[in-house]
Amino acid sequence: MGGGAALVEVIVALLLLGAAGLGVSAAASRAYGPLQSTQQRGTALLLLQDYAERARLNPRGVAGGGYAIALGDTPPAAPSPGPDVADDGLAANAVAVEDRRAFLAAAAARLPMAQAQARTAEQDGVRMLQLWLVWWNPGQGATEGAATASPQCPAELGEPAPEHACLNVRFAL
Repeated sequence: MGGGAALVEVIVALLLLGAAGLGVSAAASRAYGPLQSTQQRGTALLLLQDYAERARLNPRGVAGGGYAIALGDTPPAAPSPGPDVADDGLAANAVAVEDRRAFLAAAAARLPMAQAQARTAEQDGVRMLQLWLVWWNPGQGATEGAATASPQCPAELGEPAPEHACLNVRFAL
């Protein structure tokens, strides 16, 4: 009789441990989504800052429109090696094309289904670069600032899916 009671106690203890383990795993699963969103947003911000710094170093390329990106643009083909360009305008444009290619390729490699948009404009005598980065983030829910409730998404995106995450940053060049 004593052995049967011990067996029941062991079974009850295992059931309690199993339930506790399921609770811990559910809590860890819920914590993963916001962590992933934060990591992706940090990656997006670093990509945008890098692109803005590249544009800041090439004012002639910015003035020529070389840093503009339309939503949905794909990375331009890598330029073939050739002789040094003697014309400053052509050289600035070649650098801008390479910067645009590197930025779009990095965004596509680091953020799922990433799209970018970039525009330049003069504001109070200062050239501004406005950048948007949009990516797919299925872990983001409506309570975490989904794209549909955020002014961070470009108007050209229309009504974005709740799983889209958007980041909009303006840089003074």
